[in-house]
Amino acid sequence: MTWLHRERWNWAVLLLAGCAQAAAVAWPWHMGAWLSRGQAIGALQIVAMAVAVAIISQSAHARAAALKAGVFTTAWLSTSFAWLYISMHQYGGLPAWAAAAAVLLLAAALALYYAAAAAVYWRWRAGHPLAAALLFAATWTMAELARGQWLTGFPWGAIGYAHMNGWAAWMPWLGVYGVGAVAAFVSAGLALGLGQRSYRPLILVGVLAIGMGLWAPAQVSTQSTGVLRVWLLQGNIDQDQKFNNDTGIRQALQWYPDQWRASTQAESRPDLVVAPETAVPVLPQHIHPEQWRQWLAPLAEQTPSTDGRTVHWMTGVPMGNNAKGYTNSAWGLNHQDAQSTVPWEVGYRYDKHHLVPMGEFIPPFFRWFTEWMNIPLGDFNRGSVVQAPWAVNGQQVLAHICFEDVFGEEMAQSVANTDATVLVNLSNLAWFGGTIALDQHLNIARVRAMELGRPIVRATNTGATAHIDHLGAVVAAMPHRLKGRLEVVVDGRTGQTPYVAWVSAAGLLPLWALALAVVAGAVWRRTRAVTPGS
Repeated sequence: MTWLHRERWNWAVLLLAGCAQAAAVAWPWHMGAWLSRGQAIGALQIVAMAVAVAIISQSAHARAAALKAGVFTTAWLSTSFAWLYISMHQYGGLPAWAAAAAVLLLAAALALYYAAAAAVYWRWRAGHPLAAALLFAATWTMAELARGQWLTGFPWGAIGYAHMNGWAAWMPWLGVYGVGAVAAFVSAGLALGLGQRSYRPLILVGVLAIGMGLWAPAQVSTQSTGVLRVWLLQGNIDQDQKFNNDTGIRQALQWYPDQWRASTQAESRPDLVVAPETAVPVLPQHIHPEQWRQWLAPLAEQTPSTDGRTVHWMTGVPMGNNAKGYTNSAWGLNHQDAQSTVPWEVGYRYDKHHLVPMGEFIPPFFRWFTEWMNIPLGDFNRGSVVQAPWAVNGQQVLAHICFEDVFGEEMAQSVANTDATVLVNLSNLAWFGGTIALDQHLNIARVRAMELGRPIVRATNTGATAHIDHLGAVVAAMPHRLKGRLEVVVDGRTGQTPYVAWVSAAGLLPLWALALAVVAGAVWRRTRAVTPGS
């Protein structure tokens, strides 16, 4: 690998490796039956990171290692969420250059975590490939955890998602960060074993990687609580029209009520109808009371089936007022709630907890940025981490909104502290057009289902509207950018996976502790080795 010593090539290789790692999390192109768009490719992630580790390890000093890690990570992250450019330029009104610069600056800022990790790795790595690989995995995992938790957290594109297929059985035990730590160890072991021409480390990491795919721990079994018939609505309203009175608002307030009405008249009525995030794009009190009476009359007047089941409606809607503030909410009504003269004051309500910086809350000193962008209601109040589920025909349904499902540790707390049996995600990814963001978000939801042992149904504006079972398999999905509904039968589940048990008890502290212990051990070993008389 003489190219490792050719500095002028290293930067280009690092950029390519970073882009390859982003593609490994969700492949961006459809290339026939053998490689479909959105597919996770664990082997590609291992190779991409191994190339980066090889180059970083050959650095002359810690600063060079940090810089190379920063270049690799900036390429990986900026490619992972390049779709932010669309939201900021096409819909937010930023000039093209400013939107592109904002994506790169965000990626570069997040890359500082990994640059620091690489500097620590380079400074304290041991000569043995496996010891050095373990240190790399520990420092990388700490960077992933910091990115996912600090400054509100933005863990989109974590490397563990690339292994959602081959190492799926380990997700209910280790979670995405734990699986990512193993992937970092395998990548580093491969790079360092080849670099030192040491075959024992290569054999060990090869056996580990293949063994995790072939051998699974004891089957994690959550128990069935019966089925729930669900309609998932996908309105496909363009983001630039969504809050326009003459187009998007008019479409939403006609099409979604039509679907609600149809649900109460269908021969096989659903138990639950779910509309996406902000499907009702205005405050409910701003809609005329007579309009509400017309919409809710079919729900209020329905007759229960012979087994006592009735239709329930859930929709995304902004809630609140000037005095109390606003929330991005999921709102649910049953036939009794529909009889109220002020329906928005009754029924089920979930208020989004993990808000999007700039889009849903304004960090200190950044109000100028949100005023530059055209984002309505850009400063919401937060809901609590744990909120009560909704009883729907024998199931306990718990909502979460949009990118909240990126934070598995928070969802684990919700599942552990409630009796939720079915999870419902309401999203609007129209901000990002038809980009890979839709497929990435579906993969994220699949991993959450694996970790939590719960089915997840997703109602989105433009995609990916889908039913995911408790093992992370996509049972049914609608094509992107299509108006319609997806009718599914969901198997509710109860019980706790090991991941839910340890994360709900201690958060991600066990991973932090293990990583810090590895780093402390490496520092002690190197310090002891250079101490006279040791």
